[in-house]
Order: sequence, then C-alpha cells, then structure tokens
Amino acid sequence: FEAEPFPPQALVYSVAFVTYALVPEYLHWRSSRLFFHLPDAAQGYRTIDVLGLAPYLEDMLTSPAKENVQEFKQTFALLSQQLLWYRFREPAGVRAEVAACALCDARHRERLRSEAAGSGDDPR
Repeated sequence: FEAEPFPPQALVYSVAFVTYALVPEYLHWRSSRLFFHLPDAAQGYRTIDVLGLAPYLEDMLTSPAKENVQEFKQTFALLSQQLLWYRFREPAGVRAEVAACALCDARHRERLRSEAAGSGDDPR
C-alpha cells in the first residue's frame, strides 16, 4: 500500500462496490483522516488467520446479535460511497485549481467590499 497514493485505488474500488475491504490496521486508522466514516466501510486487521476467517465472517453475517453491526456497516458503506464520489470525482489537480480559484474569488470580493466601503457604495 505504501507505493500507491492515499487512499489506495483498491480501497476506493472496494467502497465503490460495497465489498467491505479488509485492510491493514494502520491503513484503517489512517483512513479516518481521509474522512470520518471511511473506517466504518472497511475492516482493519493486524494479522489474518485464514482458517478463522470463514467462521468470523459467518458469525458476522448470520448472528442475530450482529444484525445491528451489519446494518451499521451497510449504512456507512453507502455514505462512504457518496463522500468518496463527492470528494474525489475530479483529479487532484482539478480540485486544487478549483480551490485556488475560490480563494482568488473570495479575495476579489473582499477587495470590492473594502473599496465600496471606502467610497460609500455597496457592491451587492
């Protein structure tokens, strides 16, 4: 995962297709900085016991006691899809350009307000 940009493309695809990614614990923790609900759409792990994975998943999917856990994960998986699409639908360069233009526009409006306040005119 270190060779890829953050977030890793595999994680983005996992969220896009609601597949509940199994991700290394450090990546799971780091993903909370990307946006708040992403850790709820993936499952972090330190080590995987392959023989224990099937019973773990079986219990998580069939246990009545875990029904709310599944509903919670599904809700946040769908929310994560929307947030990823909203935040990352444009390439990073385009997002940076839009943000820079918004700052320039805000400064320009502030300058117009200052000039108008000095002359007594209201530019609105």
